[in-house]
Amino acid sequence: MAHWDSQNGWIQFAFANEQDSYYLPSLMRVSFYRYLLYSLKKSGYEAVYFWEEHEGKYEIGYMDDVSAQYYDKIRPKGLIKKIFGGQGSGDGDTDCWTSVQTAPDVMEKLFYSIAGSRKRTALVVPMTVFDRFFSNNARTKELLERNRRQGHSGNLVLLTASIKAEESNDCLTREKGILPLLFEEIRQAAMPDGIRHLYEKLKDNMADRCVYLNGLERRTIRNIVRKNSILDSFATIPVSAERIEKVTDVIDWYYHSEAFRRETPIHLPENEKREYQVIDRSLQNQRTCDIIADWLDQTAPDMTADEFRGYLRSHFLRDNQDCYIYTDSFLLRQWDQLKVPADIVPKKTERKNSMDRSRRVLHMIVLRGDESIDRENMEACIGQLRRSLADKDMNTFDYGLKAMAYLLDTCYETSESRNNVWNFYKKIFELSEEIQRLNHKKENYHNKILLYQTEWRELIPRINGLKKSNRNISEEAEMNVLIKRAVECKREIDDAKKNLNINKSLQFTWKQSIDNLDQHILEIQSGHSVDVQTVLAQAMDMHHKILEHNMGAMKEVSRLTKNSPEMTDYMEEPSLTDPAAFEKYFQELRQELDKMESF
Repeated sequence: MAHWDSQNGWIQFAFANEQDSYYLPSLMRVSFYRYLLYSLKKSGYEAVYFWEEHEGKYEIGYMDDVSAQYYDKIRPKGLIKKIFGGQGSGDGDTDCWTSVQTAPDVMEKLFYSIAGSRKRTALVVPMTVFDRFFSNNARTKELLERNRRQGHSGNLVLLTASIKAEESNDCLTREKGILPLLFEEIRQAAMPDGIRHLYEKLKDNMADRCVYLNGLERRTIRNIVRKNSILDSFATIPVSAERIEKVTDVIDWYYHSEAFRRETPIHLPENEKREYQVIDRSLQNQRTCDIIADWLDQTAPDMTADEFRGYLRSHFLRDNQDCYIYTDSFLLRQWDQLKVPADIVPKKTERKNSMDRSRRVLHMIVLRGDESIDRENMEACIGQLRRSLADKDMNTFDYGLKAMAYLLDTCYETSESRNNVWNFYKKIFELSEEIQRLNHKKENYHNKILLYQTEWRELIPRINGLKKSNRNISEEAEMNVLIKRAVECKREIDDAKKNLNINKSLQFTWKQSIDNLDQHILEIQSGHSVDVQTVLAQAMDMHHKILEHNMGAMKEVSRLTKNSPEMTDYMEEPSLTDPAAFEKYFQELRQELDKMESF
């Protein structure tokens, strides 16, 4: 159960998923707002109010009689009390409260009345509502002055925010936003230094003034286990205090230890948003309970709950993450959808470490709300990584990883050298894609050679058999057709061989060009001067040569081959009345076959 102590500061923060289920010590499942009411009352606040905004209209609401009675004492004089019935829904619970609609100027007076109340009072405000309301210059100035002299009044303003980063990061990082102006800790957390993201630093800086209600705390998990212990699905897990503690630890370690998830047969839902209701539903599944029970019976049949907890501590390292913020960032989804086989990127390798680090930095940038800073280039880089994986082109994949790391590490820079480095990487990708096309052509040439070699080897014995026999006119015509086809096969094979040699030569030259670009990138990053225009012009010229080759070089090779004297001789049909010419032609075919067999 969360505890809110105003001695830590009169404005505090709670990040939560309002759609999740929350549990009281009595095991009752309640909604988010009912949970806040209970936890604030438990923390000693006698009156609790909820500030809402609907279509630009402000309302102050309360759920209990004490808050209702005290409201009449703190509301500004002359305020006409307009009462509206209000409802807010939560999973498994319905909240009913009274709402009082107020004008903005009255809302401001009411805010300071609650903050300065003699009775311990708490006001719950969505962070976005608070941010918009105090973005007015006059209100900002007044709030900053009040904050300077507020001290510890015993009252609390609790700002709530979604665990979805996109709904709060603007409030926390906007340069002249009210929250950075109010808190040095937020300004420090919002500074783009290191690879720790905004919300981790915010938690460190504000300590107990910043609470994440989706941390999957052990005591709440135990309440869920206790609640489900009376259900039929728990029949395979004997209900006892020791058993409940062990099951609680299994679930707790599953969601807080990657090592435990990797090394045990336990499989619970992914639970990306860290929701208690997901755990609740999973324990209502008979199969889940059976797996947990079987594993406990095999692993810790005679251990006490304390001994079992000691076993977990000694065998499985817990994760060090202490806050869980969710994002549906397009870039992160694209990154996470990179399907990288384990044999290509095994664990504990430089490639794996590079991918993991880039993911952490990208996550930090997204959670800060800075995804749009260089989204186009980062998206292009992720696209290149995806294409490289599809082509199994790990050389270009590694260039993509280096480019992504560079974009991430320098995303807050606008220097010319950054643009130059990225332009060099883009040129590397362009050349690499053309080389990949050449690889596909190379494969086609090999397949073509094998195809015509096979046909050639089938033709020669047939020609040889006809040559040795006493042929009639029909057999002479058949042999002539076979010889013509053999000549066509030879021509196709020769074309493919010459194209392969050109392909090999071009690939070698273009790979040298890529290596030169990579060297220039290192020089720029080291602070050396590079003639960028000349380098790009040379790379562009090479790119044009690639395109020209892909479009016309093969046609030119074929034309030259056809017009060569050697091929002209081969293409001439042997005369049926000239045995010497026919014999010469047949011998040439046999000699070519001997050469091909060693290809």
